[in-house]
Amino acid sequence: GISRKWRVSLALYMYGRFWLPLPRPVDLLLVHGRPIPVPKVDVCDKAAVEAAMNTVHDGLVKELQEMYDRHKKGYGWADRPLSIE
Repeated sequence: GISRKWRVSLALYMYGRFWLPLPRPVDLLLVHGRPIPVPKVDVCDKAAVEAAMNTVHDGLVKELQEMYDRHKKGYGWADRPLSIE
């Protein structure tokens, strides 16, 4: 058949809007946070790199938690805690 000749699947896949293979519209929840400063470190000094990575990671986790706490009520998640493992 045509599928073998063109080497594509022509199966009917009715999923999205107006039964076309288009994604359904969904709400996108987006929040921007403050920039996290990243220090320049000599890559040859492994201890300094490790310390800088830990500092940046701790700042990132702290900022994520603060952003979540600031905006969770607006998105209807006031009763949901943020779990970062």
